[in-house]
Amino acid sequence: MTAKTSVRERQRATRKVAPFPYPESCVGYSPVRLAAASLAHQVTCTWVCINAALHCISAAHAGFVAQRGYLKGQEWESGCKAHVNAKFDLNGTDVVVAGLFGGDYLPLLAAKVGRRGTVYGFEPTDAVNVSRALADANSLANVKIQQACLSNDTSEVRMCMRNPKAHANDTYSTFGDRTHIVRADEDTGGGGARCGHGNADAAGGFVHMRCKVLDESLPWQSTRVGFLLLDVEGAEEKVLLGAIGLLHRWRPILATEPRLHRISPVFFSQQLAGLGYVHRGGCDGLNFYEALTDKHSEGKTRRA
Repeated sequence: MTAKTSVRERQRATRKVAPFPYPESCVGYSPVRLAAASLAHQVTCTWVCINAALHCISAAHAGFVAQRGYLKGQEWESGCKAHVNAKFDLNGTDVVVAGLFGGDYLPLLAAKVGRRGTVYGFEPTDAVNVSRALADANSLANVKIQQACLSNDTSEVRMCMRNPKAHANDTYSTFGDRTHIVRADEDTGGGGARCGHGNADAAGGFVHMRCKVLDESLPWQSTRVGFLLLDVEGAEEKVLLGAIGLLHRWRPILATEPRLHRISPVFFSQQLAGLGYVHRGGCDGLNFYEALTDKHSEGKTRRA
């Protein structure tokens, strides 16, 4: 055995016991595609393969909990993804993911809706490019991603970016639960809301953006909407108020981080309960709501 062969054998052996699957274990893995996806969206990715899907762990966000887990081969909210995969029939429907972050739900949902469905992703922060790179690397042709927040109107809002700048010329970078919308009548001093913890200038900064309304962003008049996944840091009520039309038309399954019937009891009672929505349990990270009276299902269950 030559020295070169010995090195190769050791490399193969190391890969078998690596803490996470290497990208080449994904079907259709292409180094050229991964490089192109990273370059196109200006993100520096460490690519890992979890459950046959490629995930971009960007250098800018690798310190966050979910991303650190992926680097160890640990899928974020794996129980929730297994629940969605096993319980819900979304074939041919449109679905929404609000709060994409790293885009980890995109491969699963793109497969669930199939060729006749579309996954619409919304992410207001710079992490949107991580999701775009992931979609390109996995050839998710039925995924459409927008950098936008969601609300009940399209007025301008102030988005609090809670990661401090590393250098004077840097833009604010944010990810996960470190961002939130601040009302126009709030400020960073006195009795108003602060951006981040402590002094606003030291802990983060504001950017101005216009949110989108789901009823104006999806072709829901002609295409069934089957699933809304909302991870929007307390803005669930506003997002759903902006989706009243599609909620009445299709009664999609709702997946939210908080329990809607507890954090927004009046809204839930007045808007959702009347449509037949009830809390159907949850998983480690999400709560599920289904409309038990669904006039559009023609007696068929939406569960797999």
